[in-house]
Amino acid sequence: MSSAQNGGNTNTCSVSLHVPTSSVHFGPDIVEDEIPAQFKAPPPSQPRRPHPGGLDTLQEASHVNALSQATGPSPASLQAVMENISLSQKQGTNQKVEALLTAALASLSPSNRSRAITKAKGYDSITVQLANERWRERWSRLCLAPSETVASTSASSVGGNASKAFAAGDPGGMGGSWEVLAQASGAGGLNVPMEGALNGATKAGKMVRSSSRKHIIETAPAGTTLSSSVTPTLGRIDEGSERVRESNTSPINETQKEAEAWRKSPSFNPSELNLTKYEDSDGVIAIISPWIELDSWDEGIRLDSEIALRQELSYASHLGILQVVLPPPSSDPACRPYLVDYARAIAGCLVSRGSEAPAAGHFMRLSIRLPISSPYASAQMMLKTGVGARPLSISSNSSNGTAQMRSEDDWSWQAWHVIQSVCAFNARLGVAIDLSAPLPSPAILERWNAEPVSHIWLPARAFLSNAKGYPVLSKATQSFLRSIISVKAPQLAFILTGTQTPPENHTRGGQAAYEQYIRHTERNITSNMTETDLQVRSYSDYLQAPLQPLFDNLEGQTYATFEADSIKYEKYEEAVYQALSSLPPKNIISVWVCGAGRGPLVSRCIQAARKASRTIKVVALEKNPNAIVGLRERATNEWGQDVVRVEMGDMRTVKISPSEKADIIVSELLGSFGDNELSPECLDGAMRILKPNGICIPRAYSSYITPISTPKLCAVTYLAGRGGKEEMPEVQHCWTFDHSTPPAVPLSYDGLPLTNAHNVRLSSHTFHIPRQSVCHGLAGSFEAHLWGNVVLSIHPDPSRATQGMNSWFPLYFPFKEPLYLAAESELDVSIWRLTSNDRVWYEWMAQSFAISNKPSRATSLSVLENESVRSSSVSSQPQQQKNNGRVRFEGVNSDAFQNAPNTPRLSDTTLPGEPSTSQNAAIAERSLIGMTALMNPGGRSSSVYM
Repeated sequence: MSSAQNGGNTNTCSVSLHVPTSSVHFGPDIVEDEIPAQFKAPPPSQPRRPHPGGLDTLQEASHVNALSQATGPSPASLQAVMENISLSQKQGTNQKVEALLTAALASLSPSNRSRAITKAKGYDSITVQLANERWRERWSRLCLAPSETVASTSASSVGGNASKAFAAGDPGGMGGSWEVLAQASGAGGLNVPMEGALNGATKAGKMVRSSSRKHIIETAPAGTTLSSSVTPTLGRIDEGSERVRESNTSPINETQKEAEAWRKSPSFNPSELNLTKYEDSDGVIAIISPWIELDSWDEGIRLDSEIALRQELSYASHLGILQVVLPPPSSDPACRPYLVDYARAIAGCLVSRGSEAPAAGHFMRLSIRLPISSPYASAQMMLKTGVGARPLSISSNSSNGTAQMRSEDDWSWQAWHVIQSVCAFNARLGVAIDLSAPLPSPAILERWNAEPVSHIWLPARAFLSNAKGYPVLSKATQSFLRSIISVKAPQLAFILTGTQTPPENHTRGGQAAYEQYIRHTERNITSNMTETDLQVRSYSDYLQAPLQPLFDNLEGQTYATFEADSIKYEKYEEAVYQALSSLPPKNIISVWVCGAGRGPLVSRCIQAARKASRTIKVVALEKNPNAIVGLRERATNEWGQDVVRVEMGDMRTVKISPSEKADIIVSELLGSFGDNELSPECLDGAMRILKPNGICIPRAYSSYITPISTPKLCAVTYLAGRGGKEEMPEVQHCWTFDHSTPPAVPLSYDGLPLTNAHNVRLSSHTFHIPRQSVCHGLAGSFEAHLWGNVVLSIHPDPSRATQGMNSWFPLYFPFKEPLYLAAESELDVSIWRLTSNDRVWYEWMAQSFAISNKPSRATSLSVLENESVRSSSVSSQPQQQKNNGRVRFEGVNSDAFQNAPNTPRLSDTTLPGEPSTSQNAAIAERSLIGMTALMNPGGRSSSVYM
């Protein structure tokens, strides 16, 4: 169901239907099998009035009925509803209903009509391309070299006769299957030739050139060849300047004048747009023209594409459209050097140019439609395996190559990292992940959980078919969607495309089956979430400042949030029960609850005493004067003043007599990093209250740290992996605070440590980084040993963490600037817990190292000796060898660089302290490739006050 049908539930993901341009005027296509035969309308007797943009609706694609000859057709499903009404109601009423429906739809604009019909089918919005084919034709006429200077693409290529080279170029396969597109247009680039052949034929077309850059040096990406016949006016530097001067004198034609006028003041013609009014934009996700190529190897095409992009975004902003999907960069390696041009163009649309507003407005969110893996790599794999040379099999339990193939490339994330970095991690830039391409490995997919994924582009061809013919997603895709929905909902939106003409093996369910499947998947995810998951879902997308309960008086809402975590208090009750059971029975056991808050620990201690059959006297100690009011009321009305005595004061300074000392101290001052709420300092003072051999709960707690990637803090990706020369763990221990005995430090007359130096800590770590990534900071966690076998943990390893507990989230140690980490590299992290007379703070930094294998000393000397022998046998005639454009001489001249006859040599033996290696062994060498500044020096940005 849509969110509207779900009672206005805003906690679900929205689902949008991609409406083809051919249907935007009359509403989304309706599949034939949804309409009973008796209700199918006959074809219209007269031709329809054309769309203002000149796009006639295709008869075989729309399957619609004419509302009237003046307004165009209406969906056949509405006709079916009307016919059903006529079977059960009087004809007069039926005619009135039909007239009302006809008049209502006829009064709507084309896009509003499409949206109304789409919402009636369960969708939340529609996704429509902003401009149409006429706009593409005008741009190519103005901005591309004339057709007589560009050879046609070979008609033998897969995909039919692509006589218009530019028309074949569709960088990301917008609206088409990636398999066919990749084979026809170079797997994601503008006619970039692929390696190998397809159906025995190679791609013979020439590279499309810009019409505005006639005098640039004739160059081409690696692996491509340009004929001089492609652009006759192009001249090379080494041929002199005559040709350049000749081309400068060529007459300026009318097309060139028109092109320059457009570049100076770009604008649309009304017939070039699918959306023309502000009222048309409500509930619409706009698609920028897919042929715009911001990373073309031709600089003129790049620059003119940027002008076209800004023009479309500016117009979308004028219409009030808030969500826009951009075409992806090319996955062809030949276009990789121009990815920064693509990113720069997008960055320029998000910021102001002096007094000029951003092309994307101030509120528009841009999403780059990025294939989940490289279409180019997938096409090459198909060629090598022979899949591209034969039809893909279609059976009852399989769909197409997309669902059956797997990819191991990491192109998508690498491209996104470049774009996001150039755009300075702009909060209005997101990703629309396109699942048309094969899925990569789970380890590569996992990192998308931490990225700003705003949309999932899901074509019908990405679905398999089950035994009954209904469309379903593969297990791998389901797993990926579960992880994405869990951390991104409800901001995540799905865009379904191609459902109007589904694959032939999807024989059941019709067009509605795809939308219903997505809704069903999300419901299953929500139904499997625990009550704790649902509670934290609403505020897990926010960075929260750590509490300072020692310095601040907490509010009632904060206490209420703590008390909602029943798991934590169950663990504390069990720990108190075990502690009471370990003490010998006697008349009264003294229990001090230090930092009682509103009293949840007091209640748990009383319950534990009943369970352990012990008599206790509880002292509820609290420094917050506001919380004291509630504690005293509960002591009078609920616990009994003979059981609970309420005291106001600080556990570090409260005055006590020896007879009042406690057998057990209970405290819940633990923070997300264990000690970040000053539990060590507080419990140092509370040790004055404890009897010799008394019990402190918690007994001890340890802090852990691991590097993470988190561009937006709603989710994180853990970057480290077990590995390296010492099998380094992914999450590493920093330090431990133990309160089983008082600190062995000099004490003042009132029993407090003279200084806080004993609570200073420092720790160094080395993490193995298996995959290329970007580190935004460190995640801190803790494990606490309460008593006996009772443990509280928020360790990232699910097998060690306390399940169902929501009192603590990981502590975030951010880097001021993201740190790039290469694959198979190492990350050194240093972290300090420092203190002064009145404050405690952390400082941290990191260094990234590339690991390479360096030959050992014995191996190096052996190589040098072999080189010396080889050099002595060289002919006395000088020889030249070219090496990367430089000339290197060998022969008699090289003798000048030989050592003198009796020059001492280094020994082959291992130096003291150096690991012994065999002659062929290698030593891992670390090279520094990046580092952060020292974060939070002196606690100037963040500190906790005592």
